[in-house]
Amino acid sequence: MKTLADAMDALGASRSELLDAIEDLPDEALVIERWYGDWTVKDILCHIAAWEEAFALALEATAADGLFERPASHDDAEAFNERTSHAYYFVEWEDAEEFLDEARQLLVSAMLECITLPPDIQATLAEELAVEASHEAEHARAIEAWRKERGL
Repeated sequence: MKTLADAMDALGASRSELLDAIEDLPDEALVIERWYGDWTVKDILCHIAAWEEAFALALEATAADGLFERPASHDDAEAFNERTSHAYYFVEWEDAEEFLDEARQLLVSAMLECITLPPDIQATLAEELAVEASHEAEHARAIEAWRKERGL
């Protein structure tokens, strides 16, 4: 059984992987070059933050009523991505970094609110949070591969 502590560790590792992948990238690579479909590195960061923000809201509701409902991002990922990508298309790099940090803080805070829930609910949440960590790590690996391909 996975625990919320395990999920916290996985999220920490995936965030480190992401930050390592973007370290020292030139500005044009961060915000101008659209290489991941229509997305830049900045857009990917906002995408990850939007997923974490949605999950944090689901965790807050779960902590309040003890019933877990998957966030919209998990129910229809394509529609969620389409809807949210328009919202951060013109976001500046510094704002994207701030959004990423704030979404993670919100997620961790919401996780902490769930530590008094029954173990079976915590296990479900931990499994779902492992998906979040895997999602972030997947994007980090894509950035790293793109970086190597471009010699950045």
